[in-house]
Amino acid sequence: VSGTHQDLPFRHGDISVIRRVDAKGELDKKKRLPMMMGSWLEVRYPHSFPAYIRIMSQGALPEEEVKGYLDANPSLETLGGVGEKFAQKFQVLTNDRSAAASVLTPEVTGKILRLAEACPNTPMLIGFQGEKLHIFLSKRFVAPYIQMKFEITPENTPVDQMPELIQLFQVVDEIYGQMK
Repeated sequence: VSGTHQDLPFRHGDISVIRRVDAKGELDKKKRLPMMMGSWLEVRYPHSFPAYIRIMSQGALPEEEVKGYLDANPSLETLGGVGEKFAQKFQVLTNDRSAAASVLTPEVTGKILRLAEACPNTPMLIGFQGEKLHIFLSKRFVAPYIQMKFEITPENTPVDQMPELIQLFQVVDEIYGQMK
């Protein structure tokens, strides 16, 4: 799905990613790690973010991958001071702590926490790079699986498969409001 939301171009869809990296974060064609599948949203803002920021829910990626990523990107460091509740659920990596703190205000982290509450037990990866925001929700899908062996009626049509879509765009809106 693509379009605009509050004049911001976005793309939202389902993706599958086979993670094949070694401990240093480099491609390892021999090693097959679990496939990650889920919903991916990309929003393009009118201005670049002042820092490169990666937010990972605790346990979203194996520790060896995170360590390898940090070893391969020595300019990244963990951001603290994002609030105790947020820090319990997420790890934040950035190349500029003060600039990242200006993006991750209590209002933004609050919206991200509400998104996490709307889809419990869902690993999340969020990235700010250039003028783009990426949000990946593991095991959540925009397009539900529907068996086409029978006639579709209101009684057998699935309920909303992604009720957290509202919270997803509330994160987008909060960030955009701060950029204006």
